Amino acid sequence: MSLFKTWTGQSQRSQLSQQSNHGPQEAPSPAHNQTTSPSPPQPQRYSSFRNDLYQVTSNRSNADPFAGHLNHLTPYQESQLEKFKSILHQQGLYRPASQDQPASHDDPTVLRYLRARKFDINGAYAQFRDTEKWSKENKITELYENFDVQFYEKARRMYPQWTGHRDKRGIPVYVYVIKHLDSKNVNTYAKETAAYKAKLPYHSSLSTPAKMLPLFALYENLLRFTIPLCSSLEGRPNPEVPITNSNNIVDISGVGLKQFWNLKSHMQESSVLATAHYPETLDRIFIIGAPSFFPTVWGWIKRWFDPVTVNKIFILGHHEVKARLSEYIHPDDFPKKYGGNLDWDIGMDPHLDQVTREAVERNGGKGWIGGPCLWEQNQRVPVGTVNGKPRRPAKLEPVAAPAKVESTIAPAPSTIEPAPLPVETPSTVVPPLSSTTIISAEAAQAPPPSLNPAQAEPLDSSNPPSMTHSRSTASTFITTPPAETTTAVPPTAINGTTKPPEESESLVVANGEVLPAGTGKPPMERFVTAAEDLSTLRTPVNSVS
Repeated sequence: MSLFKTWTGQSQRSQLSQQSNHGPQEAPSPAHNQTTSPSPPQPQRYSSFRNDLYQVTSNRSNADPFAGHLNHLTPYQESQLEKFKSILHQQGLYRPASQDQPASHDDPTVLRYLRARKFDINGAYAQFRDTEKWSKENKITELYENFDVQFYEKARRMYPQWTGHRDKRGIPVYVYVIKHLDSKNVNTYAKETAAYKAKLPYHSSLSTPAKMLPLFALYENLLRFTIPLCSSLEGRPNPEVPITNSNNIVDISGVGLKQFWNLKSHMQESSVLATAHYPETLDRIFIIGAPSFFPTVWGWIKRWFDPVTVNKIFILGHHEVKARLSEYIHPDDFPKKYGGNLDWDIGMDPHLDQVTREAVERNGGKGWIGGPCLWEQNQRVPVGTVNGKPRRPAKLEPVAAPAKVESTIAPAPSTIEPAPLPVETPSTVVPPLSSTTIISAEAAQAPPPSLNPAQAEPLDSSNPPSMTHSRSTASTFITTPPAETTTAVPPTAINGTTKPPEESESLVVANGEVLPAGTGKPPMERFVTAAEDLSTLRTPVNSVS
């Protein structure tokens, strides 16, 4: 039996599911294990506590770090994948592969939606359906493939930037430096995006906020170029697992509370967009240079991510940046300013390692090419426009694919019958997404909760939060907005201890809360999604200038 291969070169069927002895219950992912694991014992050293907190699954020899990914599916997950594709096909949202053409969506893409919903087909279907609708309404394909190269490069510097290198698993490493995003730069960028949108033939009449369009294009670049490129590269461990996400180093050094507040909408838009329409594309997030007041801003930042992503966020003290990054990324693959050996800084073009450079130059192009690109037929395909003229070549010449590691396990033929359509109930249907509001598709899983004031305090967009912290060890976050003031923000008192603003506090994450080292683990708190609490989290996207 011949199997269709995706652009990643991977089989559309699981290798390891035929060997699994698991029952019908799926194997929990490592991140899921972290959120449900019991509290670690009280540590003597902070480093031991953090290690226990973030690597709780490393001591479980039977835990599969790739659980839920292609070629590491349990029989139950394999069955859910087939049922899900059958439903999508019946609804006209998915086209299976044929002899003449590949599937409309490869298995790694379909599995991202299932993993985001813990393999619940109803929830995955609702999010997949709404994402397809959103993509058509916003003409995402036309936007990306016709985006002006010069403006794309300008927009790229406002968001996380790919270094051109990868972590020890082969996942691309992005860096996001916040300090240069001051009010002047952000306001100038907003005006430029408005002027750019007015010139677009497909989007000038849409109600989508202008500054969201470059962000859409950057996410498309991640999915349609960077991820498939990295997934195709030789020499990475576990080549049978397609790469579907990215790592992010977020540098908040030197950023004051006022700047954080002013950037709230700018940063939230990216996070909420990923949750709603690009699920399971964020892997580890390393936050570097956290000031002593960081628990204040974490109180609203954590709401922008789903709980699984929250538990993959590392908040690093200044003394542990190099050591912690080196656990997951080789020093040659992260920048010198963080203790690595990579001669790269924010604003530069990606610095391609040797393997990546050889891959992108396979069709004759030399070095890095800016602007939107695709990874198709094992080669880089420049798209976008220069002075209004499309860059995409009329014809692609065949390029020899690199050798792939093939499985010696023959997959069994599928016996899955067409699945019944999901039953849409108020608890499983995502409300239609408008073109002016970005929401998380978490609404597909649960009705809006009744929130108490401690869980969701309305944020007044005109006033940043005060520096007064709750005395409870379970929460050190702001609960009331301050009166308007022009005075400087003083050093923060955390649990009665005053720290200078320039010091980097050693912090830990437990149950979605950021706490100083040594603080007891807080009680469980229900995660409030951006969709459920959108009105109290931020100004609606369509009213942000």
